[in-house]
Amino acid sequence: MLKVENYPYAFKEVCEILKNMNREDVEKIPNSYINMIKNNMDDNYEFILDNNTEFEKQELLKETKVILADIYLNYWADDEQKIRIKQKFKYDIMREEEKKLKNIYTDEFSNKNQKLDSEEKTRNEINSDIQMVEYKKENIFTKFLNKIKKIFSKNKSQRKI
Repeated sequence: MLKVENYPYAFKEVCEILKNMNREDVEKIPNSYINMIKNNMDDNYEFILDNNTEFEKQELLKETKVILADIYLNYWADDEQKIRIKQKFKYDIMREEEKKLKNIYTDEFSNKNQKLDSEEKTRNEINSDIQMVEYKKENIFTKFLNKIKKIFSKNKSQRKI
């Protein structure tokens, strides 16, 4: 991850790298860009480019690599290289977005499974507390008999009073 606080150090590293490059390549970079690097670099940061080590194996900050990539893309690359680099950037961005979406969907799916599991447990707990009650609908004849019984039971209770 790129960090804003690392850019002064990265500018210092870029400045040291540019000092060791061909003058013709450095002259392709606008003076305003070079001045921006010099004005924003941390002069107290010590970075020594090891000329005995291949450039690819140098320990550079990620921010330094980003700045150098920007310089290469904008000032050193020919048109064909620029097209390939931009396609690569698009491809990398698409892959990152796909990874993010995959992680989001994976998280969503696992959350839904957890929710479903907890809902199922709740349902099972509720179902274990519920007892089955059989409900029988009375037929007409039974209803009629029950009403007659109620009437007689009311009459008995009224007679006692």
